[in-house]
Amino acid sequence: MPDHRLDPILRPRSIAVVGASRTPHTIGHEIVASLARCGFTGPIYPVNPKARSICSIPAFPTVAELPEQVDQAIIVTPAAVVLDVARDCIERGVQGLVVISAGFREIGADGEARERELTAWCGTPGCAWSARTAWACSTPPPRSR
Repeated sequence: MPDHRLDPILRPRSIAVVGASRTPHTIGHEIVASLARCGFTGPIYPVNPKARSICSIPAFPTVAELPEQVDQAIIVTPAAVVLDVARDCIERGVQGLVVISAGFREIGADGEARERELTAWCGTPGCAWSARTAWACSTPPPRSR
């Protein structure tokens, strides 16, 4: 259990990247590569139904098939599936969601409705989340876990 409600967002001990990609220079690839390269000390779980590994890290087809519960899921999927992925994560016990996608409020009424639905679902007790079309947060990794 985290010490603070925002720990799963700001100080996760484990991270799943849902929408991870084998294709360099895509956001789904670069997030996995950056976590590995920049010294994140916890487990990193790329989630991609078509990949066996990403950045030499074993990948999993779905959040439900992860070997353990993770603190944070970074969702980098098309907006049309973000809500389903968020539901899967919450049902799996993920306490922190970071959504990096386009196709919400910035595209008009349909996207705004999608965003309201996501906001309502992510208001689930025990879930902290952040969503932006472009979002960045940097937290130095702890020296020991």
